[in-house]
Amino acid sequence: MRRRSTFIVPDGTPFDADDLIVRRQRLSFAGVQAAREERITWALKELPEELGQMLLQAQELHIRWAAEHSYSGISPFLSRLPSGLHVFYTPLDSQSEEDLVCGGLRKCFSDSLKCQSPAKSFIQGPIDSSSALQYYSVLPSLSSLVAYIQRTACLRGDVTCLHTASLLNIADGLDIDYDGMSRTLTVTAFWSKPPAVLFDPIGEWTTYDVWNVDIQRTGANERIEVGILNPSAAKDAYELQLSGLLTLVGEDDHPKPTRFHFPSRHHRMARSQSRAQQFTVSVAQPQGLHPTMEIQFSGDKGLTAPENRPEGSECALHAYLTLPSTVFVDEYAFKSNDPLFGESHGIQTTRVITGETDLEAPDYVVDKWGSIVLLELRTDQSRVVNASKVTLPLHLRYLPPSANGTWSVDVPWPVVYWACTAKEGINFGVNPFDRVNVGYDALHGPRTVFYHLDAKPAVGDRVVQRMKVPVYSLGSIDPGFVEVGTLLAIAVGFVWVVVQLWPVVQAQVSSVLVGPKAEGVEKKKEKKRQ
Repeated sequence: MRRRSTFIVPDGTPFDADDLIVRRQRLSFAGVQAAREERITWALKELPEELGQMLLQAQELHIRWAAEHSYSGISPFLSRLPSGLHVFYTPLDSQSEEDLVCGGLRKCFSDSLKCQSPAKSFIQGPIDSSSALQYYSVLPSLSSLVAYIQRTACLRGDVTCLHTASLLNIADGLDIDYDGMSRTLTVTAFWSKPPAVLFDPIGEWTTYDVWNVDIQRTGANERIEVGILNPSAAKDAYELQLSGLLTLVGEDDHPKPTRFHFPSRHHRMARSQSRAQQFTVSVAQPQGLHPTMEIQFSGDKGLTAPENRPEGSECALHAYLTLPSTVFVDEYAFKSNDPLFGESHGIQTTRVITGETDLEAPDYVVDKWGSIVLLELRTDQSRVVNASKVTLPLHLRYLPPSANGTWSVDVPWPVVYWACTAKEGINFGVNPFDRVNVGYDALHGPRTVFYHLDAKPAVGDRVVQRMKVPVYSLGSIDPGFVEVGTLLAIAVGFVWVVVQLWPVVQAQVSSVLVGPKAEGVEKKKEKKRQ
């Protein structure tokens, strides 16, 4: 087992290195205000048998989860994802009928996941995607996963294991990666800030807006690295730089100072420009069954490429949408690349639409989870109707009846970013914090740098758009009466059409029958005259 704990202390936040206590097999410190990442890697043989059997079906499996609330990114944790559960799956044998993946997802994350099997519920990824199949579901919390870990991985009375697993309940992001070649499973969790209040049952203390950490090495085969780092400006525009203290628990007798830099595919824009390009998402009212999603940018100076991009880099603004099966776009309208359509909605071109886009199917007959859409947005101020707003016409599927006549549908906000070209020969893989398989990265070239725009909800902190969908109300009229009434209406309509058409049909039939007879009579008269 290998563990890497990283704490990123923002500029201006005090931290005293003397508070870091290193003992023979233990490291502890208290009162640190920092973003936190925990990464743990296991070999397949170290995992529970049930989990190992599921993973053996996969060549690659990448699970991503993002919280429903907005949070501030900090270098080097700058990538973004639409809120919810994302799965990128490449089966080892595409012809195998045995499937444990959907069952494992439901058991770990939620019983209500719309997942029957990869063949039925997953969508085919784009051609250039690294994973063959993709899945998504709205998932507000990781409470089911926490319960699963505590039930299957923690021994009874193991307070340390139970407490560590419970920290996932307040995480901002979670990555799970399985590599079939190396047969290793890596779990990475991220917290953008310490919890406001946290009780630690191990040390029996309560903390407020800080991390109190006590890490122990319990086995000879464990490798635990702890870093307390601070981001600083790098010389190269492609790179990020960190400096601070690193400690190998059980090997080092004191923390060692370090400074290192590395190329990164994810960046943030300069602070002033980032603030001017924050965005919020809403739905135009009245909504109906054809809602219009609006992306409103906060700045009034227009949308301009990142000022801190490398010299000579070319950039384009994109929006990446993950739409559950209840919502879809009309791919024929978006893919037509009609200049009037694009100009009126602020869309330059449609890069990708894949997944379930059937225009007529109700949601209860759709097996696939939904669809993904990648759009390039317009930034030419002279040609856009409203330069600070992008509108996306959506369609809602027919949903089952409900007791009160409505269903609530949650749609995650899109990820909005500048995609910029990178120079030849750059190797992002050397980044120890590199994050790939986030969906949109596979839709661009391998030498692409992403500058992310920050979401800013107008009310609260949720980056999920909730829509009320009108459906048939079970409390109004008995469905049996509706069925009978529909049949009667069809029958009456059919009879009415027949009655209206009967004189016309009768006249046509008469003309057909009388016509030839009259023609014969005329011919006989002609012969007599001759």
